[in-house]
Amino acid sequence: MGLNRAQRDELDRRVQAIDWTDEARAFGSPQRLQLVDWMLSSRMVEDEIRKSFRNPAQAERMIEYTRPRMVEKVTGTPIVSNPAQWNPGNILDPQPDWSFCGWVRRTTYTISHRNARRVLHPQVRDTTSYETMGEDGDDRLTVFDLAGTRPLVPVTPGLFDAHPHLWVLRPDPPQAQAMRARVARLGVDIVPAMIAGTVLDNPEYRHLEPGDVAALLLSPLPQGSLALAARMTPPRYRRLMSLWAPTQLASPRRVDGAALRRELDSLGGDIRAWRTVGTVVARLSV
Repeated sequence: MGLNRAQRDELDRRVQAIDWTDEARAFGSPQRLQLVDWMLSSRMVEDEIRKSFRNPAQAERMIEYTRPRMVEKVTGTPIVSNPAQWNPGNILDPQPDWSFCGWVRRTTYTISHRNARRVLHPQVRDTTSYETMGEDGDDRLTVFDLAGTRPLVPVTPGLFDAHPHLWVLRPDPPQAQAMRARVARLGVDIVPAMIAGTVLDNPEYRHLEPGDVAALLLSPLPQGSLALAARMTPPRYRRLMSLWAPTQLASPRRVDGAALRRELDSLGGDIRAWRTVGTVVARLSV
């Protein structure tokens, strides 16, 4: 369930409270990146698409297509599309007393519906056929396929707003693949036991649903979010993110391991570095 009317009104008030100076309006400004963070954590894009695309596989495909393009329209900076083909009138232009939430929902609808025929293919299968019922009768288990696709059940909306101190340390690709295989067989309830006593565990997870924890740890980073992941990372850890983020894609890429180790050494091997980049990737992946 997405944001209710009161929550959308509150988010609109936060956006309207920003001092939209010329510097704030500039493409790629910190204020625009803040709007991206609020948009992604609210899950308005996902909610709007799922209302229109009832087939879960088609909805996930359209979310993957639409989300980075929505980020482009908020920030005014290219991620996946050619800016030479942009309509300047479609880039977010903050106005007095405007509704940011209304703009997000309308623009999401327009992008997803105008491009659905081109993006979707007839062979997309209804992934509900892969869902299995848990041993306790809960048929809402998050389901992963072994190729590392995104979870088919969305995480709790506003997860990072509800838990502002939440951090995520993500497993490396071989460990993530093994964990996804176990989750596919046994369901998400196994995840807390899998990470208990390891560096992946976080006391904050005790307050989350197992499916939320599984999604935070295992959902692949969308291809179109690589550049955004670097932009959303504090400058101190930005190079680490650029080197490491490709390992978090659904089809992990080979990276320069020596360069990655050197960068980590330059940061003093600080566990906070991994938590910082892991949390940014989790925000963009769930």
